[in-house]
Amino acid sequence: MHGRINRGVFIFLLALALPLGARQSAQDDKKAQDEAAKKAVDDFTNKMKDAKTLQEKAILIQGLGDTFPRDNSMVGPIARYLAAGNNDINYILPVVAAESLAKFRNNAKASQMLIASLPAYKKIPYVHDRILIAIGKVGHESALSLFEEPLKGKEINPAIAAVQAIAEMPAALALDTLYKEYERMEKGKDKASDDLKKVYEKVMPELIKAIKKVSGQPYPTIAELRLWWQKRGPAFKEDAAAKEKDRASKPGEPSKGIPPPLLVELLFKENGGESTANTGTSSANFPTGSVTKGKPGWTGTSPPNGGPSALDFGATPIAGAVDLGGGAGIEQLRGLKSFTITGWLNQKSEKEGTGDKLVPAGNRILSWLQPGKDGVELVIRANGSLQLGINQWADASAATSDPAQVSVLEEKPKDLAVAERGNWRFFAVTYDSGTNAGHVKFYFGTSNANAKINRAVDCDRGAVGLKIAPNLTIGNVCAVSRPMAPDKHSFHGIIDEVRIFGSTIDGAGALGIEEIIKAQNREVATP
Repeated sequence: MHGRINRGVFIFLLALALPLGARQSAQDDKKAQDEAAKKAVDDFTNKMKDAKTLQEKAILIQGLGDTFPRDNSMVGPIARYLAAGNNDINYILPVVAAESLAKFRNNAKASQMLIASLPAYKKIPYVHDRILIAIGKVGHESALSLFEEPLKGKEINPAIAAVQAIAEMPAALALDTLYKEYERMEKGKDKASDDLKKVYEKVMPELIKAIKKVSGQPYPTIAELRLWWQKRGPAFKEDAAAKEKDRASKPGEPSKGIPPPLLVELLFKENGGESTANTGTSSANFPTGSVTKGKPGWTGTSPPNGGPSALDFGATPIAGAVDLGGGAGIEQLRGLKSFTITGWLNQKSEKEGTGDKLVPAGNRILSWLQPGKDGVELVIRANGSLQLGINQWADASAATSDPAQVSVLEEKPKDLAVAERGNWRFFAVTYDSGTNAGHVKFYFGTSNANAKINRAVDCDRGAVGLKIAPNLTIGNVCAVSRPMAPDKHSFHGIIDEVRIFGSTIDGAGALGIEEIIKAQNREVATP
């Protein structure tokens, strides 16, 4: 026979070549798998009709995604939940559906469904990037063209998200693509526009990081990594193919509960202007926060592995702030049963504004506390401790860290740039109203050390109330309180990368140490 044999004919001929007993056994196995898949889909469909809450539905989606072996018939029923629902303000079901489809390794249908859902979330980066990573984890070769546009574009964050997604694909395919992209940027860098050069400066190190992650090689330079690929590439590809085959034969890790949404993310990466992007789930209604004109000011002094800029509130009190929200407040910050606040601080003065009945003491890191009502505020005290208020002013709260956890920039240092780089402190504060003790936990880290727990405090204040302040405010008291204390309670120093995670369902919003370290932009230490 000349030319290529039709794939269907080839499989038929191969089946005929098998002994009769083996053919019958294979047919029986296939029939049993088809019946099990049909039953799983039917059970899922019937239970979804009775499910009342988002939590119940999310658990059912995860259950179908965890069913093994995974069958093509399961893809459609899961994929229908990639669309946003009216009552799902934090996009829990689309994110869970994407993570469930990510387990369908090398499944063309799963990849196509995920790709088709992307355009709807272009203005909601949190969901968009989760789906992009899921596409990478499916790892179907047809998805590679999807990454061309962001990698050749003028936006840094989408390009980095594309690199991270490619790194999730089958190792041999991922490395081929990552090396090619690095080479393309390297060749085009000198003739590129200024905007593209800025992208290349940020993305090329991410490509090296991704190559090291996928290859498992510690070489620090691209030259050494290329030499390894030239010498060991063929053997690596053979080993990677065997690992992919082994991966396909196993169910993989089961789902670990509903992921807590990233409600607010303010990275302060603009380095200018009077607005800053919000890339959390609340971006659907509040895509940007307003930055007071004049102060705080933009600075290129940012934490390690952070963005190009941060916001400097200065060493003395100011009336300025960053305000996000409006109307009745950010809906995603109401009714939280658990939450986590993370960020970076570079304190320039420990001096604390005097408090009064209208606005109690403490310099505000952030606040969505409505005076006399509901919400949350996090303050720093003169002794270097953090204090958290939940449905009450922070200075009345038992939830406080140990003193001296946030250092102060030395006065008149010999080298200001070096001193500022060394003065960054990462913090994370978690709250879980559903636990019996240790409701609030404080974590701290530095530029060179992963965050670790400082203190756990009993402070049961129930869920965050519903009558919150109209705005989330960074670096000062909330907007409704500011006229009463216009320049008393601002943070003294630089703030960067503020994130708020949370859950109205359970304790999932109180992140564990591994997730906290990821928010710190550091690697979790392996045993």
